[in-house]
Amino acid sequence: MATITINGRSVEAEVGAPLVEVIKKAGFAISNLCYLDGLPPYAGCRTCAVEVEGMRGLPLSCTTTVMDGMVVRTDTPEVTEMRQEVLAVILANHSDRCLTCHRIEHCRTGEICLRDNEVTHRCVTCSKNYRCELQTTCDAADVGRANVEPYIDEARTYYRHQQPEPDRANPFFEFDPQMCIICTRCVRACDDLRHTTAITLAGRGFSTMIAFGAGGRIDESNCDFCGACIDVCPTATLMEAPNKWVARPDKWVTTTCTECSMGCTIQMGVRDGRGVQVRPGNGNDVSRPPICVRGRVGDAPPRGKGRMGAASIGRGEG
Repeated sequence: MATITINGRSVEAEVGAPLVEVIKKAGFAISNLCYLDGLPPYAGCRTCAVEVEGMRGLPLSCTTTVMDGMVVRTDTPEVTEMRQEVLAVILANHSDRCLTCHRIEHCRTGEICLRDNEVTHRCVTCSKNYRCELQTTCDAADVGRANVEPYIDEARTYYRHQQPEPDRANPFFEFDPQMCIICTRCVRACDDLRHTTAITLAGRGFSTMIAFGAGGRIDESNCDFCGACIDVCPTATLMEAPNKWVARPDKWVTTTCTECSMGCTIQMGVRDGRGVQVRPGNGNDVSRPPICVRGRVGDAPPRGKGRMGAASIGRGEG
């Protein structure tokens, strides 16, 4: 075991453990938009930068491992400034009115919009409002005041280029590429956790984007709709169609899935006394964290114009 100091507090951790996981387990808030616990670091978002005494520059906590005697600081002005700069790059091609509103001192996210009438993407039109990691990261880094001010005439690539259309062709998942920040969490979850390889990075440079299969619809790829990508997505890029507009549940209850004989451990999100959302739960060594599409949306009501809207009575012939 090693003893390190984080923001003036002594913490014990395993030598060689990823620093970002140690920081989170110790109760300190730190952004890690592209990191997945237990998997090799991707180091794409660079928002997990910290200050470590004796190290040059501001190392990334996802690629830095624990060594005895380390002195780490996560909230210095230099660290905050770097996070603001990398977030500005991310927001250059992302809908940011719900993240960096210049009226944030007057109205909070989710209230009636008092901004301009030319923006269609704002907090009340985002299905992940209040539960978006990018939103939380921008708020923690104080983005949107003197550093990134999204006014109407500001030159931002997101508002100058035609955005791809969302994929809503299947009843389970919705894929909205314009909300993607290319963190590749979904790619690595599909490859390394589920071994399905249904998601990949397509294109090069500025045109890089997440794609299913050969770049078509989700239901045309080899996706099995397990939802592992949805569990790790930090934005509203990948959402469950049945409960897309469900806000944060009041509480999470651990229970057992009854869709088959496997008995996977799941967590049921409860709101107003009703189960509204399902996510994987820990504790079952057989099923392990991932769950299937039946366990995730098996109890969801049908949707579409073809559903039965009223009771019908069948009358036999003769």
